Amino acid sequence: MASSWFAATAALMLFGLQPASAKQIVSPQGGASPISRSGAESGGAKAGSLDPAFGHGGKVVTLIGTVGVAAVALQSDGKIVVLATTGHGVELMRYLGNGSIDAAFGQHGSVKSHLITSNFGHALAIEAHGKILVAGTGKHGNLATVARFNPSGTLDTTFGSAGKATAPFQEATAILVQPDNKIVIGGGGSESNFARFLPSGQPDPTFGNAGVTGSTGQVLFSIGLVSDGSLIGVGSMTQGSGLPIEHFSSSGKFEQAPPANDRLLALQSGPGEAVTLQDDGKVVFMNGGGGGFPFQNARYTKFNEVDPTFQTPMYDLGDRGVVVATTVETNGKLLVGGSGNLGEEFATARFNADGAFDATFGNGGEVFTAFKGEDEAAIAAFAIQSDGKIVAVGSVFNSRTQTRGGIALVRYLGP
Repeated sequence: MASSWFAATAALMLFGLQPASAKQIVSPQGGASPISRSGAESGGAKAGSLDPAFGHGGKVVTLIGTVGVAAVALQSDGKIVVLATTGHGVELMRYLGNGSIDAAFGQHGSVKSHLITSNFGHALAIEAHGKILVAGTGKHGNLATVARFNPSGTLDTTFGSAGKATAPFQEATAILVQPDNKIVIGGGGSESNFARFLPSGQPDPTFGNAGVTGSTGQVLFSIGLVSDGSLIGVGSMTQGSGLPIEHFSSSGKFEQAPPANDRLLALQSGPGEAVTLQDDGKVVFMNGGGGGFPFQNARYTKFNEVDPTFQTPMYDLGDRGVVVATTVETNGKLLVGGSGNLGEEFATARFNADGAFDATFGNGGEVFTAFKGEDEAAIAAFAIQSDGKIVAVGSVFNSRTQTRGGIALVRYLGP
């Protein structure tokens, strides 16, 4: 079996929330009132300011019980789709561009599904025609599963077998749609795996072995489609395990060398892994930190070496901050996010393309956002709008009362 290109020691601390309880939807104006400690006041023009045109002072909280937010995706019409895991499966929520719940989606803005196992709904993608793809682990816990929903939220029963497609490995942690509308998932179990499906949801017979390929590497958490049609997969960053990166041809064959063309057409990162791909094929990840220790970002070139042009300082996100999400903006700047100050606030930091703190963002490059009535909060994913505004999505919870919890969205001004 093939081995990965390289391994670089890296550690990741995760912030967790318990499985969900009964559902209670609260409008964006209800539930939690905003508190901002961002260093960039709501209504200001500075990047990192809360967007007053979104929700209630830049924030939206939907109380649906205790959940884990896994992913966010933007539709072409500006609507925001959020994937959350609950104690009963997965739940999709859709919001209008102003932060209001989209009542035309599912039942009062919500779609629940048992096709994906509780706590194992990992990835989300929107197809060109507006259909929604959710990837994770199937309800029996042993098959990577993709379910497709119509734009209205109903299950698309024309996809795969009765609305779902499966692959013979344990979990799908990332998903992307190719320009030819074929669907690629990355993940694995005891090894790394890719699967590719036709737009109909059937396995792609031209890829790997009956649509599946893999290696002896770790589970893939970030995947990228190179402009030559080949695929890049980045493994899990866990304590002492390193950062495996693998390359497969467009037909699913393992390649020992990195791709000759480094331009990525599509990329997606899975939940809880502070690693992402730039559109030039470079890999950015957070190294170390958590538990009172500082973080440091690192970047590798496509030649599997530390990028000497990227120099990031040691940093923290307040007292015992945790980083679990990263993304790269269209201007090349890096966003990292998670929980800050004992896990009580959304925490975001932004860095320039060379790795230095972006002093134009928030207060010296950092933004902290708290939610009244909630004492646990963590960003799980980012989405960048076409106008440069930043949507941060995560979970909130009140550990004192054990009665509140749900999805939180914040929109910050950019770029």
